[in-house]
Amino acid sequence: MSRNNRHDQPVTFFIDACLGSKIVPEAMRSAGAKVEILLDHFPGDCSDVEWITDVSQRGWVVITKDLKMSDNPLELAAIVSANARVFIVPGELTGKEGGEALGKAVEGMRKFAQAKESPFIARVDPAGRVRMWRNRAKLGKFLRCSIGP
Repeated sequence: MSRNNRHDQPVTFFIDACLGSKIVPEAMRSAGAKVEILLDHFPGDCSDVEWITDVSQRGWVVITKDLKMSDNPLELAAIVSANARVFIVPGELTGKEGGEALGKAVEGMRKFAQAKESPFIARVDPAGRVRMWRNRAKLGKFLRCSIGP
């Protein structure tokens, strides 16, 4: 789906299990977000590669604090091939702090996800600011470097 076709589409945020199933989703819902939770759709032992692909095919936007996802070649390949839109919050934040940051960031993430070409990985800071971290070109280059020529 091109970014222009997504502009007016509603955004569903998909919360990775590492962010919990109560505090963060409730904070985002209170800020007006439509939220789905990993454990409501997948078993706890489901691989990131599997759910990234499935979630992205549904058009949902991934929220995680799993920074390792951005360095794992298999997960990067899933992000790229599934055209995923991923937001990462700092891993050191508590559930309450993560919920506050993501609650503040809901509208910014919604606009970002609708406007930016996928795949991408963006970061959300503790103040709720959203910034691009790895765009489509950087993801492709990083993936090629990770798996070799």
